[in-house]
Amino acid sequence: MVAHPEAVMSLAQSQPGAKTWLVAIGMTQVLLHLLLVRRSQYPYLLPASSIFWAATAMQLYTQRHYLSLRDHRATWGGLLLLAGVVYRGLHAFESDYFLRLYPLLVLVSLSLLASGVQGLAQYQGALYLLGFFALPWELLYLLDFTTWTTQLSTMLLRLMGFAVHQQGFTIALPGGAIEVYNGCSGVRSITQLLGLAWIYVTLTATQGQQKYLILLGAIGIGFFANGCRVALLAILSSQPDTLHYWHQGDGSLLFSLLAVLLLGLLLLSLPTRQGRYLS
Repeated sequence: MVAHPEAVMSLAQSQPGAKTWLVAIGMTQVLLHLLLVRRSQYPYLLPASSIFWAATAMQLYTQRHYLSLRDHRATWGGLLLLAGVVYRGLHAFESDYFLRLYPLLVLVSLSLLASGVQGLAQYQGALYLLGFFALPWELLYLLDFTTWTTQLSTMLLRLMGFAVHQQGFTIALPGGAIEVYNGCSGVRSITQLLGLAWIYVTLTATQGQQKYLILLGAIGIGFFANGCRVALLAILSSQPDTLHYWHQGDGSLLFSLLAVLLLGLLLLSLPTRQGRYLS
């Protein structure tokens, strides 16, 4: 049974503070989640969490005129779910996967409070965003891109004129050698770009072949950028101090920036649905 538009408007007007309370609770949950992530063993989740929360807020803000409060019976269910999420979050282990699931469960609980089970469909875009964030991306390490990464980096070094020798996961140059481990296979770079690409296609409602082109392009760019990074590390293998800067220091962030810039160029090169180019 669908509520009449006038009845929905009457309900919203009869509860002028309802949306304010929902926004206040939502902001409190965002701050609590970011604090919990900051205290965890995975500080790299903090920027990702901030970006996905911001994208979700933008998604809900752009749809604010279409979101409606409804008279429903799921209020207690939403409150109980929210209380359970907060309790579990405060008692989470530092490396707990629940920290990535936290935002999605908060969104579901607030959606139930606002619109009930039948109203969940209107939060589809926001659910897509936080659902992507909640996926266990560590499982991609089971695919083991190490062989491909080693081969790509070796090929790049050969194209640049270096006398390089590859044996298994080892890339050897006359001055030194490095061994490529699974953690350096590019999974993190790929997932970071996939996240940004997913945010873009969700917020812009990209459809069809263009959507898949953006997502596949993000995977390719992340893999290529990491291959360039590994090739540079091989070149610097004879200089331990410089190698540390580019491997674990601030230098490694430049390749993340390079990957984001390449993804931005890809998005700028794609025509919009009106036949124009993104600007």
